[in-house]
Amino acid sequence: MTDEQLLKKSYYKSFIEPNEKRQPIQVLGDTYLKEQNNLSELPNIRFAQGELYFEAKDYEAAIFKWGNINNELEPWAKKNMADAYFELELYSDAESIYTSIVSDSMTLNSEVLIQLFSLYIQEGKIEQAVQRIKQAVVLNPDYPTVTQLAKLFFEEQKDWENALELAVNETVRTEDMYWADIVIRYVENGYVKTVTPAYFSQVLLIVVSHDLDRFEKLAAALWKGFRQGEYYFDWLCQFNNMFEATGASSGKAWQELSALYQETYFDLLEGKFLLNEISDIMPGLLANWLKTADHGHQSFAAAAILAWNDLFPNEESELTSDAEKVIARSGANAINLEVSLNLFDSIVNWTEAQDISVSPKLKWLVERLADQQTHYVLVAGNQNKGTSDFFKALIGDEQVDTNSANVLLTDNEANEILELSDSEIYHAPITNLDDNTETNWRELKIPSVFLREAGFAFISPADLKKRNAESLYLADTVVFLINENDIYMEKERHIFMQIEQNHPKLAVRFLIIKSEHGQRNQTENQAALINSFFPEAKVATFSPHDTSWSDLQQLADFLVGDIHGEAHEEERAAKALFFVQKLLNQLVEKRVEKENNLGHSVNWNQQMVGKLTGAINQLHDVKSESISLVKQLFKKEKEEIRSEVVTTIPILLRETSAFVKEDSDFGKIHVELNGEMNKKIEEYIVQTALPKFHDSLRNWIGESAAEFNSVQTFLKDLAGGFNVMFEEERVKCECDFKVLDDWRRDVDRMTRVVQLDKVNILLRMTPAQVLLKSAGKVLGVLPKNKKMLCTKYKTFIENEEYTEIAESIADKLLMQIELFEKGLERDIEMFFNIPGG
Repeated sequence: MTDEQLLKKSYYKSFIEPNEKRQPIQVLGDTYLKEQNNLSELPNIRFAQGELYFEAKDYEAAIFKWGNINNELEPWAKKNMADAYFELELYSDAESIYTSIVSDSMTLNSEVLIQLFSLYIQEGKIEQAVQRIKQAVVLNPDYPTVTQLAKLFFEEQKDWENALELAVNETVRTEDMYWADIVIRYVENGYVKTVTPAYFSQVLLIVVSHDLDRFEKLAAALWKGFRQGEYYFDWLCQFNNMFEATGASSGKAWQELSALYQETYFDLLEGKFLLNEISDIMPGLLANWLKTADHGHQSFAAAAILAWNDLFPNEESELTSDAEKVIARSGANAINLEVSLNLFDSIVNWTEAQDISVSPKLKWLVERLADQQTHYVLVAGNQNKGTSDFFKALIGDEQVDTNSANVLLTDNEANEILELSDSEIYHAPITNLDDNTETNWRELKIPSVFLREAGFAFISPADLKKRNAESLYLADTVVFLINENDIYMEKERHIFMQIEQNHPKLAVRFLIIKSEHGQRNQTENQAALINSFFPEAKVATFSPHDTSWSDLQQLADFLVGDIHGEAHEEERAAKALFFVQKLLNQLVEKRVEKENNLGHSVNWNQQMVGKLTGAINQLHDVKSESISLVKQLFKKEKEEIRSEVVTTIPILLRETSAFVKEDSDFGKIHVELNGEMNKKIEEYIVQTALPKFHDSLRNWIGESAAEFNSVQTFLKDLAGGFNVMFEEERVKCECDFKVLDDWRRDVDRMTRVVQLDKVNILLRMTPAQVLLKSAGKVLGVLPKNKKMLCTKYKTFIENEEYTEIAESIADKLLMQIELFEKGLERDIEMFFNIPGG
């Protein structure tokens, strides 16, 4: 009995002989009868019979046969019963039996988990299905089809987190590149957003040890995946260290990774990370870039290294030495000028896309290098020892001023001057050459037959004794002008040796300037002296006082020499790399400057935030105080109004006692008195109370206006202080005084007319009133009783308590005012808002 037999439900075949003609079910039945007395064998036969019933799809009979198996086949019998219930779509019964199985068999346990996985899919219980298939993979990942089942299921469910986890784990476990390709596909499709770079460390190490092409593909996919996310810097740190230790020096051409290193270099300079964050990673990143770059871009990487080292020097760094060697080799190896120029242009385009200013001077210098039709001759010598005569003879200009800038003399149809620096380029008046400390170069464009015909441009450096690399990197030839009468050559010798050491491929010539009355032997002696110091130096003579066109042509041939063709283009290409490095230097410097400025800006903004927070708190305090003050002032006026009404109305009502006379009709005197009292109240409110109320509330508006003006003055002073700090009118604190106009309109409306209903004063049927009314009707007809009634009515009116009536009238009178009071806080809030805002 094997697991395979039990798994395929073919255990019954072990009971059938090879040449048996009977049906399997008959064989098992006969065997069962034969073994009636062998109790240990009967469960096995029943188990086998159950397999045959299952095969015949008689699942109920199969369940019956498997139900009483209690030997070593019991776990398998339970599993088979659950399978039968599964086929009958009795999923709850099947699940109950599957989950009850306990066995040491790896095969059985794997099968149970797979069956439960299938069952949960049928029931739509996806979470439980995920749990079971993951358990199956963990239990025995080598079990047939289990990992493929898991992979297909996760992909179908678009459960990329579990799919990626499966592929990564299987790559690490099996080191099978099939799974590595799946990881690559998932990464390329963008399914890595929820994981960190460390998640892929082991996968990368395994793939790099098996297949470098696959490794580059995986690394590039991960690089691009992490590039726009929060783990980008973590990825750079981790991968940079790992790649340096494993694959960087393999000798493979890492084209895609090289391009990514180049892009990342610009990314880091762009400002997403602080310099102290990238300062540790940048050297390693540049080192790997240098190792992966192809021949066309290796010089670019080297230039970037040297540019970084200029600002963050590391004297012990082998990286700088390697970069210098690459730059040196670039002069010896064939470098395409077009590649160098395109490289410069690509950096310029990137910087401009990032809104970073590029040095106009550097762009101008590279444009000059790109002009292969022009030969640039740097003229070195003393102005007083032949230089002025040299220029006068060749271009008709007696003196070239190089006190403040390098000068380039070029042929042009009309006189023109360009002033160039790292910050600007502009046309200067030909008659006004002011010294400008910001000017690094000056181009003098003059009509010159010699320059045009010879294809020359002359460079007159500001001071060749100092570091003046730009003029030397632009020059195709350096010519030292030596006066035939000058025997002191220490200065020229020192400069020549420096040029020979730093620019070994730069053509250097010595030109002896003959004086008007010089002697032949003086010229020969000077030439001999030069050759004694520099035996291989090319020396010629030139007389600026007696030149023919053939003499000028010979001079041109001497200055150009054998500089032409491909060698000339390669030399120009190598020089262009110098300006690429200069441009990269400026980018790094601007990056440092930008971060410093951002640091100052952050500090300044933090201080401003503190000040603004304080100002906001002040504003809240001022607003709260204004609201409180204005409301208190209003409440005071309102209470005074109420007090006057409540005090005055009872007096007026008592005064109506004069209306009662002995000849009054006491049968209806209470009605007439009630009308008189209402008349008195109305006259008081219209003629006295409302005008007083109007004046009181207008007075309150005036006091509020004074408070608002005080607040506005304070806020303007506050805003003015901030605008001085901002150096622009950025803060405005204009309040909305329209609220005062609204209040004036509302006050006029509330105090113009008040609609008061007639008040029931003497018709309220109090006991005293009932008595008087009854007495008036009964006794009022008798003359002798009228005097008594008159006295009683007067006494009643003059001693009655009218406070409740007065308060009721005051409530009605002040109803609108109290509604107005409830909106005061909102109105004052509006005052503090910007008008129209």
